[in-house]
Amino acid sequence: RILRNMMLLNLLTSLLSVLLWPWNDTPATDARQEIYADLYRAAGSLYVYKEPRQEKSTPIPRGYTPIALQLFARNGSRYLMQETDYERPRQILQRAQAAGKLTALGREVLAEVDSLATLARGHYGEITRAGIEQHRGIARRMFYRHKEIFGRAKTIEVVSTPSLHCQQSMQSQCAQLLALNPHLQFSTDIASHSWFSGLISAHTTELTSVNPYRLMGCLFNDTIYIRQHIKACSLFQQLFLLAANIQSLDCRLDLFRIFTRDECYAYWRDDNYSIFRKYTRTPRFDAGKEATELLMSSIEQQAQKSVERQQPSAMLCFGNEENLLRLCEALNLNGCSLQATTSEEVATHWRSYQLFPLGANLQLVFYRSRKNPRILVKVLLNERETRIPIPSDTAPYYDWEQVKLFVHQMLAKQ
Repeated sequence: RILRNMMLLNLLTSLLSVLLWPWNDTPATDARQEIYADLYRAAGSLYVYKEPRQEKSTPIPRGYTPIALQLFARNGSRYLMQETDYERPRQILQRAQAAGKLTALGREVLAEVDSLATLARGHYGEITRAGIEQHRGIARRMFYRHKEIFGRAKTIEVVSTPSLHCQQSMQSQCAQLLALNPHLQFSTDIASHSWFSGLISAHTTELTSVNPYRLMGCLFNDTIYIRQHIKACSLFQQLFLLAANIQSLDCRLDLFRIFTRDECYAYWRDDNYSIFRKYTRTPRFDAGKEATELLMSSIEQQAQKSVERQQPSAMLCFGNEENLLRLCEALNLNGCSLQATTSEEVATHWRSYQLFPLGANLQLVFYRSRKNPRILVKVLLNERETRIPIPSDTAPYYDWEQVKLFVHQMLAKQ
């Protein structure tokens, strides 16, 4: 009787976890503690994608086999985009050095900034070795997880934005897939799809929680010089960006040592909130909504073709974080449709380093049965099974018709 009661309790607990899932998705760990444990998480959208822990996949419903896969991936680790990202802070520190206004720490920082500028020269915006390995790893795990598709597909459709780092990410995955199956062919399309349009310019982080003058006092030995010649907030952000990007490079420098743990968290929280306000429900961007509608139309057409042909197929798309985030929001994955008004509330539920690090990816895997006309779809966000807040007796496998209806309803609310 005791064993039977324990089994019943476990069953009820599992059932409740599914029923309450949309309201019980708060991360178990506080963002501040996560960043304290790994300061590189404060890089937010520049955080380096980590290979996920090996987790056992939920068994495919009986009678179903994978028929198609669609991947939407962000570019992998890269150098910073502009020469000015390196030269502006370097020139500020060089002028201070010439005037005798740098402290010993300031001279150390100048030497490290100079090293970073030299390392990046001629490679601005290009993918790094870490980025290549990220996408090779994603492709390798994707191949072995879905060998029924990549082992039998004849031609893989590949789409990329014109951005060099997106094309290099695409090339990395294609090279890995070709190494695993030399018979694969690729049909490549560079940015002719209109759902890559509507991208908004880079966001600007408004620092409301950080006092940059503590750091300025550590770098410069003259408060009057700081007041007259240094834009403290701007230099703080420039140095933080360089520190955040180091994890993508082949070097052993550590600029995060010049920031306190509280400054790292406060900067990330402000940056996280700035990205949230730009890309999600506050405010709405019509161009982004239209791009998402076009993207969903493309997904539906591709899935329909795969089912009609009864031939395994795959489509790999490489773009920027906005493309990925808008699709996650339409599917209401992991808080992407959160409505919040404060940076702390956003930090609790919506964390940039978890949702869209460099190399982030979303996979839609479609399944069909010879005996059941219903098409199922499973969503993998950063290679982890993810639930959609709609009823399903086979979750994380969902009725594709219900998913389409849900997405169109979500888009109608925007």
